[in-house]
Amino acid sequence: ERPMSRRIFISAVSKELQSYRKLVSESLRKRGYIPVDQEIFNLTDQEIVHLLKDKLAPCEAVVCLIGHRYGAEPSKPLDGFPRRSFTQLEYIFARAMTEPRPKHISLFLTTDQTPLDHPHDEPDELRELQRTYRAEVTRDRNWRAFNDAKELRAEIAELRFPWEQSAE
Repeated sequence: ERPMSRRIFISAVSKELQSYRKLVSESLRKRGYIPVDQEIFNLTDQEIVHLLKDKLAPCEAVVCLIGHRYGAEPSKPLDGFPRRSFTQLEYIFARAMTEPRPKHISLFLTTDQTPLDHPHDEPDELRELQRTYRAEVTRDRNWRAFNDAKELRAEIAELRFPWEQSAE
């Protein structure tokens, strides 16, 4: 199967990591993949949740860029979920999608050295929610840190998806 038919969702808080998301998109496109990401404007919470699930469903892999910003969130937590930002929900939804097969999820976290696109502060409450989330995703999952665009570009170049393994 040609990689061109494979879609890879790129998740990131736009204000903080937009340039990094663009870098990942370009890198994956050069490798023949179809990058998918979601900029959300003027939609209701319900519409956004449906849109995220619709965008994620056809993707075979998800690349999560996780910074220190919490980002936008639903006006109230979704039923059955603690308080989550839309970007966190992309990861949660992707993990829950197991048909026809589980999605391959790659986690890339910023460090305190990573230059951010718009490093303005969020309220302490949101920063704490994001700190908790970062601790949660890094606890027992495979993840990599990146200090800058050059390191992230190298990580994406080395990133191997399950369907690429069999070709070796």
